[in-house]
Amino acid sequence: MSEIDGLIDRITDIAARKTVDMLKKEVFIIQEDRKPKEDKGPRMAYGLNGLAEYLRKSVTTVHRWKKDGKFEGCYRQIGNSFYFNLDMVDKMYSQWGESDK
Repeated sequence: MSEIDGLIDRITDIAARKTVDMLKKEVFIIQEDRKPKEDKGPRMAYGLNGLAEYLRKSVTTVHRWKKDGKFEGCYRQIGNSFYFNLDMVDKMYSQWGESDK
């Protein structure tokens, strides 16, 4: 009986070690899922309407500013669509004087 008991103890130890290893891997995977996601790119506003909503200004005002070149380098135009980089818009907007706003 002692040989069988020894064999059972070894099998139990091996199973316990494998279980602990599996649990450690699961905990690692769960912790990886909870990490904050990295930014995938700059914040963007799509179209004059999106930019006007972001700046809390009228579309007419935003259109006039764009036409006057105040957002130069802050957007890309593809066809009739405008894509504004909000980080760059914030930087430009903060440099304007109160009379420009």
